[in-house]
Amino acid sequence: MGHTRGVVSANEEGLIKAQVRHTVGLYYEYFSTGQVERIPQETNLTPYIILRGGVTLSTEATVEGYERKRQSVIDNLDADYEKSNYTFTNICVLWGPAR
Repeated sequence: MGHTRGVVSANEEGLIKAQVRHTVGLYYEYFSTGQVERIPQETNLTPYIILRGGVTLSTEATVEGYERKRQSVIDNLDADYEKSNYTFTNICVLWGPAR
């Protein structure tokens, strides 16, 4: 069966990929620089699903979770932690059949 592009045009797909790259960049900047309070307002919405730890139901709980994770990196992995390096090369935009 042939595949056809659904409701997302090629231009829209490019825009979505650029937005994802920008948002992920902000996330890592804020986490690395200890500005975790900015993460739930600027990079994701609450409630937020944390892949390894459940769901946070408030902005405050999300910030506390990021603070704990950042401190854990400093305490357990790298006492001189300054920033995360995350490189990604493939972003897959999910699209469905045209309606």
